[in-house]
Amino acid sequence: MVDVLSTIPSHVNTPPSLPFTKTSNPFEYEILIDKKGLCELEIRGAERPLINRFRRSIMRNVKVLAIEEVDIEINSSVICDESIAHRLALLPLTFSGSVTSDTRIPFTLRAVGDLPYKKKITSKDIVFDGSIEVAGVSPFILQYLHSGEEISIKGFVRSGRAKEHSKWCPVSGVQIIERRPRVFRFRFENNGQIPNNELLREALSEMLQKSSN
Repeated sequence: MVDVLSTIPSHVNTPPSLPFTKTSNPFEYEILIDKKGLCELEIRGAERPLINRFRRSIMRNVKVLAIEEVDIEINSSVICDESIAHRLALLPLTFSGSVTSDTRIPFTLRAVGDLPYKKKITSKDIVFDGSIEVAGVSPFILQYLHSGEEISIKGFVRSGRAKEHSKWCPVSGVQIIERRPRVFRFRFENNGQIPNNELLREALSEMLQKSSN
């Protein structure tokens, strides 16, 4: 049997206080690809049910930030309030501080169509209180405002897990390939909200806590 904790690479930097324990189905893994937006592992010594539990833990149990509360004070655009709120909620957010269950950070979005042609409103127009940024290389387009149209929005960013709502899912896809018995390629696309090493650490910690209960 292999202790999962002993097989976590050193750069994952797992604190000794995390309650890692041996389980009835431990596994070891090797990181093959570790880059922004993508991570691939080779997992050895595991059965399919354990691999599936690991997949669910990555997709459902890692805490990240998302826009949760939206108060639309003014919206004279052609986009309905619900569509604007939905687009805001799906923005992948990063935060330099620690994310806890009490994390709740306000934001505002105010814009006016003051151009003779339609004006592009993007995630860069959102003003967050605190060190929050929208992940991604290019800003996300939220909507367009024609001349004279206006939006005024305020709300809060809150931490959560995807088991509550999919907007808190830190990955956009997970692929599992069984190469031979008890050997799997495990690949996931990271939304950029949390580094790969932290995502792995949190997912393993949550999975093993549930296994030990």
